Amino acid sequence: MSSTKKRVKKTGPVFAADRAPPDVEAILHTQVDKMAPLLRDAAACNELTLRVATACSGTESPIVALQLAAERAASAHGVAMAVAHVQSCEITPFKSAFLRRNFPGVPVF
Repeated sequence: MSSTKKRVKKTGPVFAADRAPPDVEAILHTQVDKMAPLLRDAAACNELTLRVATACSGTESPIVALQLAAERAASAHGVAMAVAHVQSCEITPFKSAFLRRNFPGVPVF
């Protein structure tokens, strides 16, 4: 009795060259809009400030995304949400230099 193995076809990357990349800003707006009631409640209780420190910071995409979310919360929902970038940690020299150039005043460890 012989066994046969099914061949699994390997697929390409998630975003093929013939498809447009996702609209990140539209996705972010949708997520902030879903959170609007929660943001309003949090802002009503106290000042809404997110203090953020990152490790393995890279290019700080979480900080940029949070800043865009704060802009959306203010413009579309009237919620003042502040993002306080407290510190970054990055061991790779060129990434550390990028962080120092693009986020002045934020300590980079």
